Amino acid sequence: MKLFVYGSDYYLAKEYISSKTNEEEDVRYNSSLSEAKNALEQLSQKSLFGDSAIQVFYDISDFVEENIDKLVESNGSWIIWELTDKIPYKPTTKDKIIAQCEVKQITELSNREIEQWLLKKAKKYLLNISPQNVQYLASLHGNDLQLLQNELQKLFWYTDKGIREVTKQDIDLLTDPTKEGNIFSLMDSIGSRNTVAIAKACSEIYSKNMDEWQIFFMTIRHLRLLLQSKLGITVKAPPFVKQKLSNQASKWTVDEIVIALKRLSQEEYKVKIGKSQSLLPGYIELMLTEVCSSET
Repeated sequence: MKLFVYGSDYYLAKEYISSKTNEEEDVRYNSSLSEAKNALEQLSQKSLFGDSAIQVFYDISDFVEENIDKLVESNGSWIIWELTDKIPYKPTTKDKIIAQCEVKQITELSNREIEQWLLKKAKKYLLNISPQNVQYLASLHGNDLQLLQNELQKLFWYTDKGIREVTKQDIDLLTDPTKEGNIFSLMDSIGSRNTVAIAKACSEIYSKNMDEWQIFFMTIRHLRLLLQSKLGITVKAPPFVKQKLSNQASKWTVDEIVIALKRLSQEEYKVKIGKSQSLLPGYIELMLTEVCSSET
């Protein structure tokens, strides 16, 4: 493979490069002079050592300009990736690259294309979202595809892994910069058992007047997902979610998660039968801190 990719949209370029390779291939990104020199040396020695890695020379035009002859003469697979809308090379260098490579110019998506891209990503993330709400989400962030993808990931968590349909209110809540990330920071803090971060996240949530029961039930759901991951039960979720759950579950034993869930269920029962007051904010913080710091 010999590929030349250029364009100012980082996310689309990275996505395109990923589409040209597969998960089994060793793709190495080189953006510093020392990395690029080592990568070129490996390409030159490929026939001797059998190194099959695909070397990506990222946003390092001066190095490519100086070493283009060595690159085109090498037997290995490589990709030149420039984060610019214009080819930044001398005419002779440009001609050598075009003669040797598949060339792909990355252009920004139109509004309609962004909406189509969002619908495709939403389907991948198992989200139940209408075209109207996709259009609304796109209107908030323009062509920032990385940010849009982050919003889809947050909506996945917030709608119980896509079971509930995404509403405009969900989007407003999660994209409001004064609220963004608070509830998810809390879930991450619970998963990692970071009691200091739990207290901080709770304080931020209280200041935004979020419903205490919403926090309570999202905590239970998150602990159940951790238990599924810990037991090796398949979680129907995108790979990035599964990996995060696996990392957090490693900080818990099965017994600890079960005890935490039992404690929360008992508190819910007490409130419902009138033996306890409503879930006061300070009490929730204390309870979460206790269940996350307790070890069997």
